[in-house]
Amino acid sequence: MLSSEPFPMSDAAPQLDGDTLELTVTVARPDKSSFTGRAGAIGAAVVIRGDDDVVSIRWSGYAASEDMGRAAPIAFALKYIRQPHQRLMVNCRGLDALEYVPGARLRGGKGTGKNKNKPFAGFSLFDAVEAACGVHWSHHRFEKDEKPSDLCVAQREADTALDVAKGLIGEFDQHRVEHPDWWFLVGAVNEFPEAVTRGSL
Repeated sequence: MLSSEPFPMSDAAPQLDGDTLELTVTVARPDKSSFTGRAGAIGAAVVIRGDDDVVSIRWSGYAASEDMGRAAPIAFALKYIRQPHQRLMVNCRGLDALEYVPGARLRGGKGTGKNKNKPFAGFSLFDAVEAACGVHWSHHRFEKDEKPSDLCVAQREADTALDVAKGLIGEFDQHRVEHPDWWFLVGAVNEFPEAVTRGSL
């Protein structure tokens, strides 16, 4: 039986204290020329830091773009982690696809350019994230020479998630019938001591 939940979890979603939660989001993808790359395998991870607690969450699955992998943890945090009084500050490299969402929304969910007569890829995911941008979350785009404090842990978790995704490729096709653009099949929550998260161990 196929899962109807795009964000499967091994544990309940954590609740963190603080008015602002800092998220560091990253993804891992195989080389596009490889078998796993052509299958769209992806590992996505987020480290979430509150006032007193730090957790990481990772997901393994497939996605048509890295932006889908980056947007998914934000969508999850908005829906399952953020409390009404909290704002999310998100560190991640890019979310260029969000720039196309307003136009796609005006076209009834259709894409742009050559794909204007087809549904905008991942619209259901990007739409929810874009609609909340500036209201419940803000984006800090960091470049290659910048390193947010939790980036090393987030990248290690994304790499682990990708390793798991490579073992799930046989299941991708049956999910793509209902979810052609992206889906996560496995997710895990991890709690990290402060020293590990800050990279001092």
